[in-house]
Amino acid sequence: MILGEAYQRCRKIEPLSIHIMRIITMLILLICILIFIINLTLNIINDKPVVSNSYIQEDMPVPDIKFFSESLFVVASCNFKNSVSGLDYDCNSYTSESLIKNGPYYYVNFSIPFAYGYKMVLDTSNDTRYAQYGKRGEKIISFQINFFDQNANPSLFVEISDSEPVYLKENISSTFLQSITMTNTLQILPKEDTNVNLGRNIRQIIIPNWKATMGFQPDYEIIPYLTSRIITSRERFMQNNEDLSNLAFFNIKADFDITIIETEQRTHTILSSLGLLGGAWSFAIIAYKLLFGMFCYKPIYYIVDGQTRH
Repeated sequence: MILGEAYQRCRKIEPLSIHIMRIITMLILLICILIFIINLTLNIINDKPVVSNSYIQEDMPVPDIKFFSESLFVVASCNFKNSVSGLDYDCNSYTSESLIKNGPYYYVNFSIPFAYGYKMVLDTSNDTRYAQYGKRGEKIISFQINFFDQNANPSLFVEISDSEPVYLKENISSTFLQSITMTNTLQILPKEDTNVNLGRNIRQIIIPNWKATMGFQPDYEIIPYLTSRIITSRERFMQNNEDLSNLAFFNIKADFDITIIETEQRTHTILSSLGLLGGAWSFAIIAYKLLFGMFCYKPIYYIVDGQTRH
């Protein structure tokens, strides 16, 4: 519309200076729009999704726990408190029976199959939600660890992970996965009573494909992971006269019964950019009309087809 007006309707009757100003203005506006298009394209290519949080109330599955150390150790006992009866139960059947040597480390694994439906529930006195379903809800899981290597300074590492199976279809950022592992790996020393309060998050990571780039509902990879808050105490060992220098205690429980859903969202897509581009084009037309009006500028006398007209 602008080019047609400049070159067809106005070019025969306007003064040359006005006509040149029209052309220069149009070129400047077109260059600005071109720069804007390039900027939109770069934003789409380099877009980093933002994360929005939502919350649901549910109990987390009993996590998987991996104990590993360069020193010899044994998980002497495993007990948990059930939310229905409030009694301690032996859970040694869910730990590996012997040390597993892999490289420099000895390993002991604790795992309850996710399909069993065991949950970590808040430590409240009247919590009987799972009694009617026949499922266990654990308040606290406790481990007693014995160290055998007294000639060195033994220590033990514990890695806690979510027990829900995850089948990744795409390559997820290794930095994110490594940060989860590092955050939930802690060190235990002899004569320490370590209490870990767990929370649960579910990260919905966008799978890069044409739907996400266009701005349609994207496909997600679902990654549940745990957060931890650690409290360490030596009070139990200070009050006991027995020699407990080769022992350590490790306890886990739920910090709260709220799961945080972290959903990635793209802020720059093709559909949203088309709306911005339409707005920029409309702004350019308005700017042009404000400068030159709706009609052609013409002198008092002008010649059209060899005839002088007023």
